[in-house]
Amino acid sequence: MSKDLLQHLRDEKLLGYGSVIPAALIQNFLGLSVPDIGTKADFDRLALQELSGIGYVRDHILNEGKYIAQVRDHYRILLPSENIAKVYGYMREASQKNARAQKLLASTPIKAVASPNDSLRARLLMQKDDLTKAQRKRNK
Repeated sequence: MSKDLLQHLRDEKLLGYGSVIPAALIQNFLGLSVPDIGTKADFDRLALQELSGIGYVRDHILNEGKYIAQVRDHYRILLPSENIAKVYGYMREASQKNARAQKLLASTPIKAVASPNDSLRARLLMQKDDLTKAQRKRNK
């Protein structure tokens, strides 16, 4: 169904930079009916189904240099100039997660680790170094 959604958005020419896609269009295409009244579980289930469809679209259009963002009751394909802020956000999140991973690894008792953690520590440090290099390269 997600593949069909991607093709439908392409056919309707809704995947160009700056395009606005009403959430209702996505929901209708996916066969989702949002009730006026329902349980939290009902709304969560619908939100996850919509997110699954949009996630598929997002993953595929990233290869085209495009990002689909949700803004209130619609989705929008970011402009190329807006992509840079998204890239910085991804890099910041990666740095934060890397720092948390290093902290957890350093605090984990060695006896609890099934195999020596030196290779894992080295991988974390290399990822951190790669992120730093990417940030420096971008700032030039």
